[in-house]
Amino acid sequence: MSFPAGWNGYGVLQAKCRRIAGGVADAQWLCQSLSSELDQWLEPRRWRVAAGRMPQFLIVATNVRLLSVPRRGGIDRVKDLLIAYAQRLGLKDWAPWDANQLSTYSGI
Repeated sequence: MSFPAGWNGYGVLQAKCRRIAGGVADAQWLCQSLSSELDQWLEPRRWRVAAGRMPQFLIVATNVRLLSVPRRGGIDRVKDLLIAYAQRLGLKDWAPWDANQLSTYSGI
């Protein structure tokens, strides 16, 4: 596995694991969990922000499977959320890795 071309800088791999995954609510859970986490990057008093550890690149890995229904599926909802935060956080790039993507990487 290799990272996309141009991914050279400080990156964060954010893991989000849902104990019981496998339902329609997975995308909603992931979006809420990510929003909560990413909001902390927007708080200047947080240690990781004050220490200058703002990511340039972000990978979100999760055990939930996101559906790919155009414009309303879980994949698009998570991508829309990451696009909004990328602008606010100054991310150069990001990638969501759901259970389907992780299975591809592991050969399962």
